[in-house]
Amino acid sequence: MNWKKMEGSDVLMFDSKAIDSEALATDIAEALIDIKSSGRITATQMLFYIDGTNGHIFISGVNLKTNEVFDDLGFWIGTQELWEDNTNGYDFDVFVINGILQAMKTRQGQNLLSEFKVYYQTESDSPVRITGKEQFLQ
Repeated sequence: MNWKKMEGSDVLMFDSKAIDSEALATDIAEALIDIKSSGRITATQMLFYIDGTNGHIFISGVNLKTNEVFDDLGFWIGTQELWEDNTNGYDFDVFVINGILQAMKTRQGQNLLSEFKVYYQTESDSPVRITGKEQFLQ
């Protein structure tokens, strides 16, 4: 995975070329290796924020009790191709959520779930906890 520093920030970014949930899950699973090994997320909770307006996923530490997001050392995954193919925001969210859930069923995802409480959140919803046992959305 080839991460780059976002201009003017310590956020690391990667552009996924995925065009479906399965390919996105593969990219996310690979990213999880780097995210976990980097030590950049020191919080006990991790958030996958799905930005359907701009077509990306932002992964960072979070404290949901205080609503504090530790975004200065986060990870940004661009999903431009998937986003352009799914102009309906809800469809995009479903594809990304399913990709995240599928990635959490991998060895990398299970390792992450054993270390962090992991959540996903869309622009219009509250955070949802991921346990690794969720069913895919339709």
